[in-house]
Amino acid sequence: MVIDKAYIKAKIAFFIPVIIVFYIIYWGFTLSKVYTAAKSIPDSTEKELLRINIFGNSQREGENTVSATFSLIDSSGSETAVIERSWVGNYLTVDFYKVSINKKIFYFPAEISSKDQIFDGNRRRKGTSLSRYYDENGQCMLLGFASTKKQRHKLYDISSFANGSLKVPRFYSVKKIGMDLSFCRTGVYYSIRVEKDGNLKLAPL
Repeated sequence: MVIDKAYIKAKIAFFIPVIIVFYIIYWGFTLSKVYTAAKSIPDSTEKELLRINIFGNSQREGENTVSATFSLIDSSGSETAVIERSWVGNYLTVDFYKVSINKKIFYFPAEISSKDQIFDGNRRRKGTSLSRYYDENGQCMLLGFASTKKQRHKLYDISSFANGSLKVPRFYSVKKIGMDLSFCRTGVYYSIRVEKDGNLKLAPL
């Protein structure tokens, strides 16, 4: 069978612009949905996001580990999920996605990871993704009991935009903010909350 290369090139030349146009439409629709969602739900300012208690360090199978419990807090101040486990390493860090959209600021816990040295900076081990603990069935459970299912759907849209699962460019609307937990004392409960100015604050409870 003879392959008509000119025909194939013509088909490719036709479909590439069509795909680009459809993607631009999808991108525009997605951004519109996210912006609309941000209008009608409360943002993260002046709210607690996470409670932390680091148990301490130990050695397991020849590797240093650090154990801790992390409680994800919803907008009503209640625990929506608790992660209690050990990570290989000596110190812990936690990352958040910060979404600045429609004159509001939303934070979503992104990942808990470990490192060997206090000043290792970005040299971290593979972490624990957190979105699966609060995004479920098309709803974001970081909104508390006073919220409606519709509102939780809308926050889920923003969360999906933040973590990249919507596969659209985020440009400067989303930043990843890291919180270093190296100096947290063992056995002391800490809280990470969003201040009125939109910045994160780590403090003992």
